[in-house]
Amino acid sequence: MGLRLLSGESSRTCKGQRQDLRPGRGAFEIAWRYFLAKCTEADFDEYRRNRAFHAWKEAMSEAGLKLPTQVADGRATCFCGAAIGVADFEQHVYAAHMEPKVE
Repeated sequence: MGLRLLSGESSRTCKGQRQDLRPGRGAFEIAWRYFLAKCTEADFDEYRRNRAFHAWKEAMSEAGLKLPTQVADGRATCFCGAAIGVADFEQHVYAAHMEPKVE
């Protein structure tokens, strides 16, 4: 079986035969529309919050900074320079580092 590409291009199978991926892409697009129809605004908000939090944790790690939960006094400095603590770091992440909702 060949590699399935979302680009709609064909891939080579193990035996070197070309495989047409258009039928699979069509099925994916139908399934995606069905999935999106069932998503609520709350689902999208939750996804955006989760994405922002994980991106923030990665940025903190890349900057060599500890999270407030990783230090004894529960206080740390965000990569943006803001002082954050265990009680308020999530609020800071969502207020300062989350992408705005697209209208």
